[in-house]
Amino acid sequence: TQQNGGGEMPSNPRLLGILGERARLELRYFELVTLVEMADGSAPNVAGKKEAPITTKKRFMCVGLHCLAFLRESLRRERQSGYIEYAWIDKVVEDKGSTTDFMLIVSGAPADVGQFILIRSESRATAIAQISICYLADAMFRTGKTPPFPKTEEDLHCEVDSFKVLPFKNYKQVVFQDYFLWIREEFMELPSSNSGSSTGIYHVPAAVLMGQNAADTRLGEGEGMTIEVSLHIYPQVQLLNLAQIGREHIRWLALEYKQALIKNQQTYVLRNKLYLKKMNLSNDVSAWICWELALRNKDQLIVVMLLRRQYVPPLMDAVQDFAIILKCPASAISETNTREFQEDFILEAERMADSLNPRAQNQSIYAHMVQGKLDALLYDEEAYSWIRSRLKLKPDGETRLEKYASIFVKGLLKILRDQNALQHPELWDEVSRRVAAVCERKVEQDLDPMVVATQTLRMPNEGLKLDNPDENTDMALSYWHLRVAVYLAWCTDGGLLGSKLTLADVISNLAQDQVHHVARKKLEEILTFLLHLRPKDLKKKWEAKTLPNQMMAMGMLGSDEPPESCIFNDRVMQVLLEMGFLKKNVFPAQAHDEGSMSMAYVHLLKNLMMCEAASVNLKASICRQIVAEREAEHGCALCMGLLELMRRGGLFLATYACAALVNLSQAKEEVKNFLVYHGIAAICLQQLQSKDDDLMLYTLMLLVHLTKYANHRQSMNDAKLVPQLFEILVASYNVLQYKRRILTELCSVLGQMCNDEETRKSICQNYPKCIECLIQIFQTAQELPGDRKAGEVLPSTSTKIISKVMFALKQLCANDRKNKEHVGGFVCKPVIKDLINKNNLVHQDWATNALTLLLLLAVSANNCMNMKDSGWDHAYNSLTASPLGKMDVTRDRIQQINTRCDTIAKHFAELNA
Repeated sequence: TQQNGGGEMPSNPRLLGILGERARLELRYFELVTLVEMADGSAPNVAGKKEAPITTKKRFMCVGLHCLAFLRESLRRERQSGYIEYAWIDKVVEDKGSTTDFMLIVSGAPADVGQFILIRSESRATAIAQISICYLADAMFRTGKTPPFPKTEEDLHCEVDSFKVLPFKNYKQVVFQDYFLWIREEFMELPSSNSGSSTGIYHVPAAVLMGQNAADTRLGEGEGMTIEVSLHIYPQVQLLNLAQIGREHIRWLALEYKQALIKNQQTYVLRNKLYLKKMNLSNDVSAWICWELALRNKDQLIVVMLLRRQYVPPLMDAVQDFAIILKCPASAISETNTREFQEDFILEAERMADSLNPRAQNQSIYAHMVQGKLDALLYDEEAYSWIRSRLKLKPDGETRLEKYASIFVKGLLKILRDQNALQHPELWDEVSRRVAAVCERKVEQDLDPMVVATQTLRMPNEGLKLDNPDENTDMALSYWHLRVAVYLAWCTDGGLLGSKLTLADVISNLAQDQVHHVARKKLEEILTFLLHLRPKDLKKKWEAKTLPNQMMAMGMLGSDEPPESCIFNDRVMQVLLEMGFLKKNVFPAQAHDEGSMSMAYVHLLKNLMMCEAASVNLKASICRQIVAEREAEHGCALCMGLLELMRRGGLFLATYACAALVNLSQAKEEVKNFLVYHGIAAICLQQLQSKDDDLMLYTLMLLVHLTKYANHRQSMNDAKLVPQLFEILVASYNVLQYKRRILTELCSVLGQMCNDEETRKSICQNYPKCIECLIQIFQTAQELPGDRKAGEVLPSTSTKIISKVMFALKQLCANDRKNKEHVGGFVCKPVIKDLINKNNLVHQDWATNALTLLLLLAVSANNCMNMKDSGWDHAYNSLTASPLGKMDVTRDRIQQINTRCDTIAKHFAELNA
């Protein structure tokens, strides 16, 4: 469990540096607190008698390495001495009656430092934890010893205005660090010698919690019958750093948990989706995003509720993740009430997630600091929207960002209006009024958008020392210009005018060629600036070139050399790709290939997939575009980027890349040869071992295409594919309801691998259980959705799995009389009864594989008699009367089966006579 409270400042060197410079200390933590002082300088009354009058004042508490300092909100020091050395602290008293108050009792300090210092902190647990760390470090530095931290708990009888919501009936509130949640009263906390009672781990007997849905209420205290809840709190992370650690969305954290919890192929996912948190018990201004993950294996039922608290006060520039994990042993789940138990268990986890809230009510927001970060454009696009809608704050400052952003958007609208391409004509009047209200001079109102972007906002009017510019100044200016491009792109993409004006609207006019070439050139210049493709090295300046020239300079259009390390506005690039502007207008294909991808565009996609600056969302968007592509003439070039995603892109991107390769390799022999030559077999084997259902499914679908030729199958055999297929089959055959799609594709791959006689013999000899697993799948699928009888109408959801199982069985029975008779004893009767029902014959693939299997099994005389006894004559009549009886391939098979059955039946009749 991460020991990091809810109010801890994330790593923010700028703010710590500024406050440290003011306090003349090296700081580890700061917080805006309330100092409570008695008029007579006495301590708060612990005996219950009448208190002396008190005064309160807001101060920044700065925790340094060797002392505490208090700064006014204006960042001036509180008093002449201005600090409290840790050596003076005799005791830290935590108030039992509140969640915010604690008191420092000091001695040996100068006269202007009071003996009792009462502090009201919204993040008390974090503040005390930080003070304790620095206190112990200072003591070791001064004395070489490690004394105990003098913390106690007492009732200070402080009057605190607070509103508290009580838990549900039969629930209790538990506190962990600076957060609380509600759990059932029966849960008991698991103590730890390291962290006392605050472990965040709670136990309860399964029968006590789940009642009649538990396996046996008499075994509530037995070993292996205990439900465990554990709470994990992650450190805060700056919004701008999320992309670096690959956690832009809570979904990516959920993927990590899913991968860690899936221990074997017998683990299946019950739920894996977004969850809407329903309670705000602390009047928290943050945004909460939640993900629900439920898994079941032979040992445990596990529910993970992942929560992200985004835009955490007081600076609104950080996120904090939480994990609530519930584990229940499989032995505690009743076999008769499994579904009810699982639903109730998941509901308990959801209630805990709903009730998770910060302990501090109405947490403060450092509005002046937030405004400063806005003026410096140090938030991302989503944060601009959220802060604007919730806090009513927007970038401005001495640079007048809001003013010039409005002028920029007005200039963009003017271009569209002049071309009659404005979808909402009323926008022009609205923006004109807004610009007129903020402009002091009329001449400013009609500035060209590129003049605003490249000249007016080229330099900030505050925050940089431009008297003696150096290399760092140039880098800061380049970074500022990049942030300006991001901000203006956000303003254009709904930031100022909502859905009435978005980047998609602007780009669609270009993609559909609805504007004059002069206006087109201006709009392309604006989009090029908003994209802001530039070298990652900020010492180099952004160059105002055409978009193709910029991409060429960055190496984005090259085929062999890796592209130069670059950065760009990811969202703008994604819109340019998804709207088809780059494909149709910037890098169009030849006239005879209209609609397909040009070679230059293919190289751009490939390099973007391999580019570190491209986000997960952008790379996934490229994969979706490849999946939707009907004719990929340059598929081999795209394969390089897709293979890179499969190797290093993580589970999510590997799944998308695999789906794209399924589309590319469907009817392209050169793509298949290219993939096999570049080691796709080893990659597929690794992905089949990932235990991720989605990735395994698309990998098997790709293998269906890559196992149709003998030389490709040899590569798969060299990579030891068959043992892995068998492992998946054995682990999944008895949970068909959860693994149906995977088993369908696995049967296809397994059947195609058996086209080589040597492989077929190897499977039959080394994996004799393989046929038994396939028969079990066949029998289970025949009964789906649960009570179906042979001869009834086949549900469309079952026909494909039955068809592919029959194909695999047919392949394994080839050239093996013993296998034919063994399989025939299980499949002949149900298949023939289903063939009798004419409603089932509409499933052509199923019927074709059924006839192929029956024709192979009819080599055995026993199988022929079994078919006759099962009603083959009726099936024959149904088949010959159906369209199958008129198709050349199926008609011949029907006649051959009928001939064999009649011949064998006549032969047996003669013997009996």
